[in-house]
Amino acid sequence: MFCERWMRSWRYGPESRVAPDDAEGDGLRSLALAEVERRRRLRFHLGAFLLGLVLLGGPWVAINYMNAGGWPERLSDKGRAGDWNPTILLALLVWALILAIHGLGAYSRRPKTEREIQRAAARMKLG
Repeated sequence: MFCERWMRSWRYGPESRVAPDDAEGDGLRSLALAEVERRRRLRFHLGAFLLGLVLLGGPWVAINYMNAGGWPERLSDKGRAGDWNPTILLALLVWALILAIHGLGAYSRRPKTEREIQRAAARMKLG
């Protein structure tokens, strides 16, 4: 059940999760619902990132602090005294990058204005 809803929203966007009564109603309302859904998902993913940062980063700091005998002198995976293994940082940076891309998608999508449509049509007539 959940997988079907998730796959439908992935393929067709959040508009596919709108109830049939609302989908048949005003087009502006369905666009607004889609925008609310995108922003709600972004807030959820941001919360998951922050929770993951605490759950992954906290133990990483504690373990490396104990293994290195104090705060980091350098980031390295060689295992020398004072080394901190930077592997978790790569995972968190990739996760942050994915979250940033998700945020751009949530806040940059907007309905096309009539002016943009007319400008594109004018360019097509010229070219």
